[in-house]
Amino acid sequence: MDFRHIWNGGLLTLIVSLYYGQPIGYAFSIPGAILVGSSLTHYSFNQVVGAYIITGILIFLLGLSGHVTKLMKVLPMPVMMGMVSGVLLPFGTEMIGSVVKNPLLNGIPLLVFFALSFFLPFSKKFPPRLGAVIAAILCLKFLPNVSAQPLHITMGIPHFIIPSFSFSVVGELVIPLLLTVIAIQNAQGIAMLETHGYRPPINAMTNWSGIGTIINAFFWGPPSLYCRSHDGLTC
Repeated sequence: MDFRHIWNGGLLTLIVSLYYGQPIGYAFSIPGAILVGSSLTHYSFNQVVGAYIITGILIFLLGLSGHVTKLMKVLPMPVMMGMVSGVLLPFGTEMIGSVVKNPLLNGIPLLVFFALSFFLPFSKKFPPRLGAVIAAILCLKFLPNVSAQPLHITMGIPHFIIPSFSFSVVGELVIPLLLTVIAIQNAQGIAMLETHGYRPPINAMTNWSGIGTIINAFFWGPPSLYCRSHDGLTC
């Protein structure tokens, strides 16, 4: 497990959530990381990091301008919630598929989750997801013909990368990364926060997203985005 990019998101989550009193979670953009995958075949790390830095600066400036709040008011809420559903839908379909493949190993934890969820007073004191995790561990231990592979966890060491700037790399990556972070993924986080009754400070959150992107870039981390973190994350 590589923690090189997680510390930045975790630190931002603590600072922003405590300051604004809202469950605002930060993480690096997985689609952003996928987006640059093909670029690494013909560009260097240093050039891609330079594009990340430019993206972070633009995100920060957009937050300062105040236009992000206006943009989010223009975007229809059903469209943003549809994007959230599109992100989460594969998790639900894959969960059902896993139960079909292995009914006992994957079905028992799911049944435990549903059973605990029906007892609302109890579920507030004992999270159903924790019960599902415990059930899965017991299944791995006692079910026949099931073997768990050993888990190796090591702490990654950050490597500082000196950026270089290329017009071709900036032209290929910056605009798609900017749209991915601002118009798609951050919009989902805003929509989920507003759905749960919060009034997120959109411009300030965008500023921090830009700052996190700039810092993360020097350690080869994708752009930072903020997520809904009330019952989970949508990144």
